[in-house]
Amino acid sequence: MITIYTMPGCMSCKKTKNYLKENQVEFEEKNIYVTLLIEEEIKKVIQFFYGKEEKYVTLSPAFEATLKKSFKKRTWKEKIRFLQKNPSCLKRPLFVYDEEGDEKIVQLLEEKRDEWCKEARKKEGEAPSTS
Repeated sequence: MITIYTMPGCMSCKKTKNYLKENQVEFEEKNIYVTLLIEEEIKKVIQFFYGKEEKYVTLSPAFEATLKKSFKKRTWKEKIRFLQKNPSCLKRPLFVYDEEGDEKIVQLLEEKRDEWCKEARKKEGEAPSTS
């Protein structure tokens, strides 16, 4: 089973859910703003991407500069507490799977998410000025 962590207003989250539904792929959605992520869920994410923080965390350089301790240098418990307090620092959508067969689907979804994000950034850059 694939679990996707989403956020309201996230266009790539919406596209991901539509893609999964269209392709009849079972998934569980967890909205990171509606449901507080419990310690076990965050631990599962950290274990899934062990040592590859860039795969599940997104911190702007400005925000990271305000931190007293780099995210990568934090202990497991510190990372868990940080993500519970700052759920918007999780990449969205974020994919975690339990079954071996789901790995290929998740790889495809990550590629598509990156495509959708690039498209959105390109559109933002093309948007006419409101001033």
